[in-house]
Amino acid sequence: MHVREYREVIKMLTSHDNRFQIDTRRGKGSHHILYHPDIGGQQQQLPLPHHGKKTIIKVGILKDIIRIFDLPKNIFDNDVKGARKNKKQGIDE
Repeated sequence: MHVREYREVIKMLTSHDNRFQIDTRRGKGSHHILYHPDIGGQQQQLPLPHHGKKTIIKVGILKDIIRIFDLPKNIFDNDVKGARKNKKQGIDE
């Protein structure tokens, strides 16, 4: 697992489960709230740093996302940019 851009993280999460939401109205300062309505029967939320679309989300926060939202441990191992690039070139993995 390595660091990811903010928009990559959001894209990966929403492709895994489209019920993930970002609340831009509630975060303090330069943070947005990542929200999911049903994780183990309860609502879960986590503040994410956001200084623009290219904000880097560090490994520690990615691990927190996996733990809090009960996600597969390898959800952030897929290369979004590489998959998109290969798809454009017609390369199957």
